[in-house]
Amino acid sequence: MAPMAETPAKEQSGLLSNILAVAGLVILLGILIWGTTHLAALSGSWFSSFSFSSPSSSKTIKVTVPTKKISSGEQFSVSWKYNPRNVGTYALLYQCKEGFQFKATVAGNTPVAIPCGIGYTMLAENNKFDVIPLLSGTSSVDVQLSIIFMSSAATATGTPSQVRGNAKVTIIHSTSTLPQAAENTPVEKTSMLQTVETPSTNATDSPNLSVRILSKGVIDPIGGNIISREPTSPNDLVSVRFLISNDGGTSTGPWYFTAKLPTSPNYPYTSPAQAPLKAGGKIENMLRFKNAIPGGVFSVTVDPVNEVKESDEGNNSASTSI
Repeated sequence: MAPMAETPAKEQSGLLSNILAVAGLVILLGILIWGTTHLAALSGSWFSSFSFSSPSSSKTIKVTVPTKKISSGEQFSVSWKYNPRNVGTYALLYQCKEGFQFKATVAGNTPVAIPCGIGYTMLAENNKFDVIPLLSGTSSVDVQLSIIFMSSAATATGTPSQVRGNAKVTIIHSTSTLPQAAENTPVEKTSMLQTVETPSTNATDSPNLSVRILSKGVIDPIGGNIISREPTSPNDLVSVRFLISNDGGTSTGPWYFTAKLPTSPNYPYTSPAQAPLKAGGKIENMLRFKNAIPGGVFSVTVDPVNEVKESDEGNNSASTSI
């Protein structure tokens, strides 16, 4: 009968193991539920910060944009008011729209594309940032944009690490805006290589834009020099330099130029809006492109639809064979 005395002890041990297993399962479930809840909260906060819905926080950034419709290629300023408590950076976020993009002018006055749908960190001064809208393929588009402040310091509980403000702009095609070249078109523009302002001898009270070809050729891929010859391969990088001058007696105001490139396929190039040229001002530009047709004609026209009231409209175009 001695072996039967071990049965109660085994039953008690098994019962204790079951209790401990159930307790452990309850604790594990509690941890999983707590982690899932907090992960969902964090994910919702992160995604909402990059959406265009109305901010849930009472503290937002006040964003100011032009209320009028803005022409494609016309630079405008996005400004905002916000007094952050911590050090941080500002980013620009805008909706992706077919045939539309923003560009910004960086060092060297070269416009660069701002990708849509993601925050673009800005080097802004006095809470203001200049952008250039480019629209093709449609007559107008409404674009929602946001300014986001991202704190670089640890924030107290309940204080958002990102604060934003929203605004909307309407971009249109004006009569002076031609279709933009596709982003993958092998064309590069270099402007303001040389800017010279000389006293004008023209006594008129009107501006007078003119353009002339300075040089043409193929860029040496090794030395980078421009060789005066026709292209012999679609991979040859053709370069055309031209000088645009204001020979009149007053400033031009904003202006732009267009160019017809002898490429295959052919397409028109339209520059972004250019800064006003003072009386006697001169600005040198260069267009570089591949897929050139040997013997084709390159032409450039400044102020193509005569938006600038000039004393002479007959000197606004120049051309040369490639």
